[in-house]
Amino acid sequence: MIAVVIHMTVRTALALVLLFLAVACGSSQMPPPKSSQIASSARDTPTVNASASTASSSRLTPPSPSPIPVSAVTFSCRLPVIAGSNPSRPAFISFPGATLSYDSTTPTIPQPPGQPGPGGFYDLRFQKWLPVSRPSVSPDGTSYVWVSWLPDQTTASVIHLVNVATGSDRAIPLTGFPLVPVVMDFDGRTVFIDSGYEGPPSGLWTLDTASSALTRIANIPFVQAYDPTSGVVWLGGVALADPDPPQEIEGAGSDELIRHELSTGATLPWFYSAGKEVLLLGLDGSGSPIVQISGDLRTNGAGVEVRIVSAPGVSQVIGSLQGELWGPSADSHGVWFRGPGGIYLYRVAEGLRRVWGGEVGAIAGECL
Repeated sequence: MIAVVIHMTVRTALALVLLFLAVACGSSQMPPPKSSQIASSARDTPTVNASASTASSSRLTPPSPSPIPVSAVTFSCRLPVIAGSNPSRPAFISFPGATLSYDSTTPTIPQPPGQPGPGGFYDLRFQKWLPVSRPSVSPDGTSYVWVSWLPDQTTASVIHLVNVATGSDRAIPLTGFPLVPVVMDFDGRTVFIDSGYEGPPSGLWTLDTASSALTRIANIPFVQAYDPTSGVVWLGGVALADPDPPQEIEGAGSDELIRHELSTGATLPWFYSAGKEVLLLGLDGSGSPIVQISGDLRTNGAGVEVRIVSAPGVSQVIGSLQGELWGPSADSHGVWFRGPGGIYLYRVAEGLRRVWGGEVGAIAGECL
């Protein structure tokens, strides 16, 4: 199981986005493999000396018009999404016709108070819409967790463990946890969390929901992703080789992606783009990072480039466009994104295409 976090720049503020990143498989009665995510940190970014093999001096390629034209797919499936605005509602998009139907019959668990939105996940096992994104749901779909947000930070934040079948909610205080906790992954017992934003980095933590034990397992900054299966943590950073690092509201942005081995502490620069903001969107079905390269506050609106990085310094452009992509969700059909003007799909043989036009807050599961 691959777990991934998203680091958003402070330009987009605090927002949770859905990341479902493993290739679809298994019984239709079980939820798909999941990913994890994290909201942005306006916190200090580590400086790492990028090797020559990982450095890239190339600038963005000219972006395509945004949004790019909608093109039809040739397969049939139904994609669960959170669509529309004021309010956003659960819906399914049926392909190849690309028709959206709001779901008013499936039970929907109300979103807890104070949670950022929109967010949601379609629990196939129980045929319910859950008020959290995939990282907060157990692999078997029987339980999920959510956080009581305490912006004043005067008392301990609280993780809530919810039983999907019964609706029971057990509150677990996070005594001693700094700042705002963000759920990165939940394996059914252990919750992996990181701090949210506006403060010093607090590293990677685990909460044992059986014993309520809270443990910091790594004191590392600027976590963008964590894969509990391999023990690899993906970090952002600023390369010493960059003469003009990207700038954000509260200092330097991240111009590179760094691979960190949790067991050994070894770090390896994985991707670098001089003077550009490098954002980890997630992992594709094979576990390769998907990164988005864009300008910073000084060049806002200059377009973005999306790459899949298969090895240190080895990447392939899968698309260039105006506006940013978010929340990649990989399944047997390819990698889905939400972006400017709707939903995009990347397939190796076809590249990146816009396959549906409309407003989407989150992709809520695999396309079946």
